[in-house]
Formats: sequence, C-alpha cells, structure tokens
Amino acid sequence: MSSPNPTTNSPDGSPDGEVPRQPCFIGLGANLPSAHGDPAATVLAAAQALVPLSAVPVLLSSLWQTTPVDCPPGSPTFINAVVAIVPSASFPQDASGAVALLHQLQRIEADFGRERGDDEINAPRPLDVDMLCWGDLVLQSPDLTLPHPRMLVRRFVLEPLVEIAPGLIPPGCGHPVISVLAGLPLQGEIQRIKIDAASVSLIPGVYTTDSLST
Repeated sequence: MSSPNPTTNSPDGSPDGEVPRQPCFIGLGANLPSAHGDPAATVLAAAQALVPLSAVPVLLSSLWQTTPVDCPPGSPTFINAVVAIVPSASFPQDASGAVALLHQLQRIEADFGRERGDDEINAPRPLDVDMLCWGDLVLQSPDLTLPHPRMLVRRFVLEPLVEIAPGLIPPGCGHPVISVLAGLPLQGEIQRIKIDAASVSLIPGVYTTDSLST
C-alpha cells in the first residue's frame, strides 16, 4: 500500500517552487464512552473526523491504553493516540491558521459530547483533542500554545508520537522525540493496542504505520 508520509517535507504534493506545508501532530484521548462507542471506538472515529481538515490522508498511531495522569481519583483508564495531518490550505501556517484549526478541533470535541466549562480539572471526558505541534510554528496566546507545553513530559503523548514520527524535533526541543521519550520516567501503566490494519482500511482517509506494509 502506498500512502503519503506526513513526516516528509512535501506531503501535500505542493508544486515546485511553493513552500511545502508541514504536518500538524494532534493528540487524541478518551476515557468515557461517546455516541460512537467505547473510548477505543471514539478515538478511531475522531481520527476520521479529522479527515476533512487535512490535505492528505490522516496518519494514525496505534491506540495506547494508559493510566490517567493528574486526574481525579477513580478516573477510568484512557485510550490515547496521536495523528498527523497536513492542514488544508484554508488554514495558513501562522497564528491565525492555528487558532482557526483549534476551533475546528474544539467543534469535533463538542460533537463527540465534550462539554467545556468550570468542571473539575482533568475530569473524565468522552474526547480530548490537543494540538501538539505544527512544523516550526511557535505560538503563545490565551487560546493556544504551540508546541503544547506538556507534550514532552507525558509518556501517553510521546509513545504514540514516536511510533509515527520518531525523528520529529519540536521547536525549542533540540532533540528528536524518540530521545526525549527514552529519558522519561515511568508514569503509571501504558500498553500499546495494535490496530488491525484491515479495520483501519475501512475508515476512509485514515491509515496507520501497520497498514503501510500490507
């Protein structure tokens, strides 16, 4: 199977002479069921919901079952994943485009039943969608900080991120994420759940690293 690789410098097939658009990495997480099913089904459906925002097929990591971190006592186990998209040309790779993309991600969360408000910090939720980094874009505003300020200290982010982009060096990091992950301490239990490539092949516009060898 031949699929575009979002970690290359020209994943959207830009004509020669144009500045290539860079991939945006997005974290997905759920620990409550949604209208789409259990947390695992929800994360897969969320990956599909990102397809209209991307100029190329969405690259999805495996699902990872993880112990809740900094969550209220008794919080259910999370299912986490990371996806790579190349945002369509309607999202310029600058502050305005990043905030516009953020609003679309928040709309997806709302469609999946996520309610934002004054509820308990890190309370269980049907879906979490976080922008992690987008190329070399650096942004700090009331709405959005890029790269995500905690992405490099969370194993539940780095394990799936390293799976699809081990050589990624986020702005200001200086080291590839695979090296950062190697230096992190254990943070509860985390277990990779391999996605059946045949199942993902049924999700239009989404593929996994496993499916590249089929």
